[in-house]
Amino acid sequence: MTFLCCRSDSIDENLALKQARVLIEDAENYRSINHKLDKHSLIMYELSHGLRLTILHRASLVILFLLPFFEWPSSLTMSSDIRLKLKPPNLPCGVTEGIEFLCLLIISIQSILLSGAFGLPWVRENPWLIGKYIFLVIYLLDLIVSLSLRCSEYYRIRRLIRPYFLISSSQLMKKVLKCYRRTLPTLFNLLFLLGFWLISATLVAMCVFNKPNRDLTKNSIVNTTTTAFTDFYDTLFSLLVLLTTTNHPDILIPPYNGNRGTAIFSIVYLGVGLYVLLNILTAAVYSEFSGYLMSSVQTRLMRRRVATRAAFEVLKYEHNGIELVSSDDIVGLIKTVHIDTWKKDTLRQVYFMRHCHGNINAKQFMQLFKILDLSGPANQSIPEQIPSLRVARIFQTWIMSKGFELVRIIISVFNVVFLCVDISYSLSTGKYPGVIMRIISWGFTIFYVFEQISFLWAYGQKAFFSKKSNIFGLFIVAIIFVVKLIELTLLLISHQMQHISQFRMTIWNIVRLSNILLLTRTTRLIVLFPWTRLVVSVLADLPSNLTPVLGILISAFYFYALLGMNLFHDVIKYHNSTNSSNPETYQCGTYQELQYWSIHFNDFAASLVLLWDLMVVNNWQIIVFAYQQAVNRWVHIYMISWWLFVVVGILSLTTAFIIEVIICLLNNNSLSILNIFMFSA
Repeated sequence: MTFLCCRSDSIDENLALKQARVLIEDAENYRSINHKLDKHSLIMYELSHGLRLTILHRASLVILFLLPFFEWPSSLTMSSDIRLKLKPPNLPCGVTEGIEFLCLLIISIQSILLSGAFGLPWVRENPWLIGKYIFLVIYLLDLIVSLSLRCSEYYRIRRLIRPYFLISSSQLMKKVLKCYRRTLPTLFNLLFLLGFWLISATLVAMCVFNKPNRDLTKNSIVNTTTTAFTDFYDTLFSLLVLLTTTNHPDILIPPYNGNRGTAIFSIVYLGVGLYVLLNILTAAVYSEFSGYLMSSVQTRLMRRRVATRAAFEVLKYEHNGIELVSSDDIVGLIKTVHIDTWKKDTLRQVYFMRHCHGNINAKQFMQLFKILDLSGPANQSIPEQIPSLRVARIFQTWIMSKGFELVRIIISVFNVVFLCVDISYSLSTGKYPGVIMRIISWGFTIFYVFEQISFLWAYGQKAFFSKKSNIFGLFIVAIIFVVKLIELTLLLISHQMQHISQFRMTIWNIVRLSNILLLTRTTRLIVLFPWTRLVVSVLADLPSNLTPVLGILISAFYFYALLGMNLFHDVIKYHNSTNSSNPETYQCGTYQELQYWSIHFNDFAASLVLLWDLMVVNNWQIIVFAYQQAVNRWVHIYMISWWLFVVVGILSLTTAFIIEVIICLLNNNSLSILNIFMFSA
C-alpha cells in the first residue's frame, strides 16, 4: 500500500508532524483519512473537529430538538389535561426563530469546513452531506416564510427536518441505519408471513365467532353475534391488537362464555403469532445484525491500521535503505496528539522502555500505536504503599480481605431490613421518625463513611480513584453525610417548632431523602452472584453502547410527534355537561371513561407521552379507537406504522444490541459495541 502523503526533504517538518498528529487522531476516533493534508485543508479539518466547534455543534442539535417544547403551541403548562383548558405561554415572534438561525449557522459552518477539508470530489460522493446542504436551504427558506408571516403559521416543514441533522452528523447512527436497511428484506419477508397469518386468522374468526341466522319472516340474514368480529377490517385490527396481548382476554371472553372450545383459537393464534413468528422476527434481526457486526470489527481495525501507517509515511526518512521515524518525531507526536492522557502516558512509557529514545521502523511504529486499541486504563487493586506499623498492616489486610466484604454485605442486608421497617412504620402510622430509628440510621451512615475512608487509605488515592464505582460511592456517602447532618440539626430544634406543620414536613422530606440515599449503598447486594454482576455490567455499559440506537429512537419520537401534531392537533374534544344533576356518561373502557384526557397531540410533550404509550402497547387500542372516532380509520396508518417501525423494528435492533453486549462480556471482550461502530460508513 502506498500513500501520496510521503514525507520528503522539501516538506516542512512542522507540517509533517502536524499531518501525523491528525492521522493518529483519525486512528483514535476511527475517522476517515480521505481528507487533504495540505496546510490550509488541515486548518479547516482541525477546526471542524475542534473541541469548541464540536461542543457548539452538539449544543445546536440539542437546542433544535428542545425547541418544540417552547414553540407554539408550547408545552409550558403544569398539566396537559384538556379539561382544564390551560393556555400555555407563547414566546414573542423572533425569539425561537433567532435561536434557530444561530444553530443553523453553526451547523452550516461545520459542514462547510468539512467540505473544504475533504474537497469537492468527496462531497459529490457523500449523499449525506449533499442532503444536509439541501435541507439547510429548505430550512432557511421556511424560516424566512415564518418571519414574514409573523410566526402565525402552524405547519412548519423545517421542524420535521431537524432529525436529519442529528443523524447525518453521527457516523454511529448512519451505521445503525445502514444495518437496519440490511435487515429490511428479512423484515419484509417475515412481516409478509405475519400478515398472511393475521389475515387467515381474521377469516377464521369471522367464520367461527359470527353466527348469521336467516329471518324467515323478512327473508333476510341477521347477525346475532355479540363479539367484536363484526367485519373484516375491525376483526383484522382487533386481532392485530390481540397479537400485542393488549386486549387479551377481553376480546375473546364473549365467545368463550358461550363455548369453551373457542379457547383453541386463542391458543393457536397467539401461540404461533406471538411466541413463534415474532420471536423468529427478533432472531432474524439479530442474525443479520450479528453478521454485520463481525464485518464491522474487521473494517474498524483496518481503518485504524491504515491511519497509523499513513502517519508513519509522513514522518519517515530513509537511512541505509531502511525507512525509520526519528525519536524526536515520536516524542513530538506523542506530546502533541490529542488523545486521552492515560494513553499518552502509556505510549511514552512503552516507547522509552522498548526503544530507549531510538529511531523505529514501520513494524515497531505500528506495534507501538496498537496501544490505541486499549479501551481503558488497567484498574489498580494493589495498595500503593505498605504501612510500617504492624497494626496498620493488619488493618490494611483486613480491609482488603473477603472478611470485610462479608461484613459489608451483612450491614447492607440489615440496612434493607431497617429501611423496610422504617418507611412502612412511618407510612402506616402517619407518625414522624422516632429518635431510635434515627440513631440506627446514623449507625449505618457512620459505617459507610468509615468504609470509604478505609478503602481510600488502604488502596491509596491513585488506585481508589481509578475505579468509577469508588468515585460514585464516595460521592454518595458524602451526600448522605451532609443530609444526615441537616436532618440531625432539624431534629435537635424540632421540639421548639412542633406547632409549625411546614417545619415538620421539612424534616419528613429530609428523612425520605436520606432513606433513598442509604438505599443506594445496598446495591452491592446485587453483585453477589455471577449473573447479577453480568447484568450490572450490561446496565453500566448501556448508556454508551446504545447511543446510536437511542439516537435513532429519539429521532423517530421527534418526527412522529411533530407529524402527529400536524395531523391530529386538537381533534379530541372535551364536552363539559352544563347540567350538574345529569353529568355526561361515557361507555366503559373508552378514552373518555378512563380519563385519558392528558394523552393527545395538542402539544409536543403530550405527543411524546402518547407515542410512548403506543410503544408500550398497553391499552393502545383505546387511544387508536378514540382518534378513529374523532377522525376516521385512516389514523390506523399512522398508529400501525409507528408500531411497525419502532416496536417491531428499532426495539428488535435494541434487543440485538443488548444480546451482543452480553456475548461480548461473556467472551471477556474488552471492546464495547460503541467502539465497534465508531468508524465512517
